Amino acid sequence: MRASQLLLLVGILGGLGGCCGDGACPTDGDGEPPPPPPPVASFRVWGGDGQSSQAGTFLPDLISVQGKNAGGSATFTIQSGGGTVGGATSYTEPLSGADGVADAAWQLGPALGEQVVRVTFSGHPNFLEIRAVAHGPAALISPIRGQGQTGAPGTAVGIKPTVRISDIDGRPIPRARVDFVMDGVPWGTRTAETGIAEMPTDWVLGTTAGTYQVTAYYTDRGTYPAILGNPVVFIAAAVPVTPTQLTKAAGDNQTTVPGSPVATRPAVRILDQFGNGVPGLTVTFARGENAGGVTDSVATTDAGGVATVGSWTLGAEGEYHLTATAAGAAMTGSPSTFTATSRPPAGTPASVVIVSGDNQTGEVLTDLPQRLRVRVLDAAGRPVSGVTVSFTPGTGSGSFPPPLGLPPIRTNAAGEAESYPWTLGRAAGGQYVAASIPLGPDIAYPSFNATATPGTVRRLVKVSGDGGTYLTGTSLPAPQLPRAQVLDQYDNPVPGLAVAFALTAGGGSLAGPAAITDPMGVARPAGWVLGSVAGANTVTATATVATGSLTPGTLTFTNAGVLTTPNLLQNASFEAPVTSGLITQFGIWGGDATQSVAPVGFAAQDGLRVLRFIATAAVASTPTTASQLWQQVDVSQYRALIDAGAVGITGRALFNRIGGEASDSLFSVRIYAFSGHRVDFVNRYAAGAWLARGLADLKSDGNLLTWQEGVATMTLPVGTEYVVIELIAFEDVINDGAGTAEFLGHYADRASLVLVRQ
Repeated sequence: MRASQLLLLVGILGGLGGCCGDGACPTDGDGEPPPPPPPVASFRVWGGDGQSSQAGTFLPDLISVQGKNAGGSATFTIQSGGGTVGGATSYTEPLSGADGVADAAWQLGPALGEQVVRVTFSGHPNFLEIRAVAHGPAALISPIRGQGQTGAPGTAVGIKPTVRISDIDGRPIPRARVDFVMDGVPWGTRTAETGIAEMPTDWVLGTTAGTYQVTAYYTDRGTYPAILGNPVVFIAAAVPVTPTQLTKAAGDNQTTVPGSPVATRPAVRILDQFGNGVPGLTVTFARGENAGGVTDSVATTDAGGVATVGSWTLGAEGEYHLTATAAGAAMTGSPSTFTATSRPPAGTPASVVIVSGDNQTGEVLTDLPQRLRVRVLDAAGRPVSGVTVSFTPGTGSGSFPPPLGLPPIRTNAAGEAESYPWTLGRAAGGQYVAASIPLGPDIAYPSFNATATPGTVRRLVKVSGDGGTYLTGTSLPAPQLPRAQVLDQYDNPVPGLAVAFALTAGGGSLAGPAAITDPMGVARPAGWVLGSVAGANTVTATATVATGSLTPGTLTFTNAGVLTTPNLLQNASFEAPVTSGLITQFGIWGGDATQSVAPVGFAAQDGLRVLRFIATAAVASTPTTASQLWQQVDVSQYRALIDAGAVGITGRALFNRIGGEASDSLFSVRIYAFSGHRVDFVNRYAAGAWLARGLADLKSDGNLLTWQEGVATMTLPVGTEYVVIELIAFEDVINDGAGTAEFLGHYADRASLVLVRQ
């Protein structure tokens, strides 16, 4: 049982006898009942157990214990992991207060994993243990599953968004705080021992067709540190369906004065079976009477599935009708007929219009300088007094904190009503407030718009472009360019701010060093070419603000220039399955029948699995029939260096086989340079239409305990856009039937393809 779950009871209970035979109870000798027994002492962990933090740092919360009725003191002693408690390896604190609580600050030691503090109590043999987990600093948040899903509107996706938090060495970070933000609401959870956190609630898509997102943030004590990948955005789509229904959206059963248009233009909405509006459908509005008039009688449904007539003007006093018919397949509700009455004005509210307060600008979470004012009019355009007006902010659009005890807002003699001060919401950008009166749907209610500007406390953070490794002289692709983002104290992006980029080490060149942050607060240079000498290349990004503060003002981005690239191949050691059949995409092995297998009787040279050649294509066997495997690699980002004759390429692979004279023994590793599009590879390979080729054939010695390496090299010719590496096992000794298991035991491992700066 954990120490935090123990309840230790210590005390001496006095014996209590029953009543005497004559009904009298025992006394203390003076005729008084004896005193009650002393209270029982109890001990438990009061708080701070089960926390985690980076090794060598203080835990977020104090650790504390309770010694109820115990008196004396509690001694906190480091049991494992190193570190200090209360600034030393052992710390004593009185059990104070009415609850008898003692607490201490625990700084974890350098050891990773579980660490323990033992707590003992003066005058008692009992002890408690408080535990914590130490890990390295969080360095990466990465998606595990739940990306790119689809589902019906209003339903939960099948896989909950899941992320993993790890340190710089790839170790999982347990109990790290992760906030999954859906529709502005954070759902907090913590990572398991595996460093994995799953969204703690279902992701239910909206009932409106379209895309939705959940954003997963790694959170460190209320902040969002700029670790790699933070935050992770998950996208899902609510799939639209077939339109099935036409309904009235606005404009039915209106009354207006003769010769005037109805206040609300008749509109219909076309829906699918989930209630989503269907755009792009044609609706025709036709009058039922000769009197009056209609403009723009043919309308197209908008993004919300709504089609609205241009105007509908009534004639003399009486009832009028307007019919809306949807084109195309029959659906319920089509045609639909609107009714309106032409009548002299009765003085009832017919419209609400904006007087002042629209299109203001202010900082987030502050009051706008001008209050919102509307006017309520009847059908004849005369003001209507005494009408209750509601001002309702949209989602994320702030609030109207009214003074307590005031009556509802009503229109004055001029038909006007004014809101309480509008306090903007937290998010920068457009916000709105709807003004309405309690008279039903026939009145078109106005909406006030405002622009919320970011807060004045800003911070400069890295988005991408740091810590990469590239060939010297390489022009970095756009996705790998340094990106700096300016955020306010509420994490709103700050657009329109100048950011200056400057080279500080490594030579090379920088294009467009001055940049302006985009709507997401991000700025980057137009291009960065690394220097020609191997080593660190650095660029700084510097921003300043006219008002407020910005921390830090300068960021440094560092990328390494090297003379040889890392291995460009994916699945280079065949730890993952390979694909049968020809391939037309980058980073995928494909070709004749092969398998990724665990070796038996010999050792893999890299990882736990090797490639096993099984069969050639379904062709007649000859001494040159072979089982072939290819992988395409994109090198277009090095095109400028290639065209200058400055890049060579080296392809390598290890081969092995079961021995014996009756075993095929010829292997080959080959590299090819191609121009054009990768989908043309199959035809161009068959026609021998490559730009250049390098090859290395070798005979295996048949000793499973040794591997032979094939090394093919060449200089990449002008125009090379992608390269292909080919691994081959030939049927040079035994020619088996096509499509059978044609090889006795032929293997490859540790393939590589690197570019070399010449």
